[in-house]
Amino acid sequence: NTDWRLPNVRELESLLNYGATDPAMWLKGEGSDAALPSGYYWTSTSLQSDGASQAWAVNLGTDDQRIIPLMKSMPCNLLLVRLASAHIPKTGQTTSYGVGSDGSLMYGAADPVLRFVYANNRLVDRRSGLVWHDARSAQTGWTTALTVAEGLNYGADADWHCPNVRQLFSLVNFGATDTINWIATEGPISWVNDQLAWSSTAVMHGAGKCWQVNLVDGRVTATLQTAGPWTLMPIRGGMLIP
Repeated sequence: NTDWRLPNVRELESLLNYGATDPAMWLKGEGSDAALPSGYYWTSTSLQSDGASQAWAVNLGTDDQRIIPLMKSMPCNLLLVRLASAHIPKTGQTTSYGVGSDGSLMYGAADPVLRFVYANNRLVDRRSGLVWHDARSAQTGWTTALTVAEGLNYGADADWHCPNVRQLFSLVNFGATDTINWIATEGPISWVNDQLAWSSTAVMHGAGKCWQVNLVDGRVTATLQTAGPWTLMPIRGGMLIP
């Protein structure tokens, strides 16, 4: 086969197991190459705000920075992929940064024509089926964020909770320099100053930490569970998609 390529950031992120201490070790146990090293792996997705110099990398080891942009001149591991998934969404990047780049190939499942529907203070993501409430709040401490989210009751809905790391990551548009501002153009919702958001996902390689997502550029990094204040973005799911 001659169609091997670098995976985009969503394709490579799909290999992560947030329940594993070391994702590379977990992949080996699942049948991957026994010599698969831990560490950073290149993706074909460039950082939209500095596409000439930086690209996204995914860490398959025990680093506190799971998905971050790195200078393209840095050495990183390669894990190649072929074909395209009908289930993993496109990254949103449409700017080409060279042959084989994410913006040139644009592999992945396309978004619905109308991705977001906003009504009754709720933003329905028709791609994921998730429902986000626009009553966000700044919370200090991971346990507090989880408790506050579980205690919310908006209207007849009492199943609100703090999103996990993949649910938060699903919002990121890698073709935008600022996902929060991009969402505001897609639906009449004012998510401002919500750069760092709590996830409900604990870090397995380090006690007392959890994952957070930067909703401006898409970074996924670990933070202390006692840190903050970070944004709590209440979520619920299981609704039929309009």
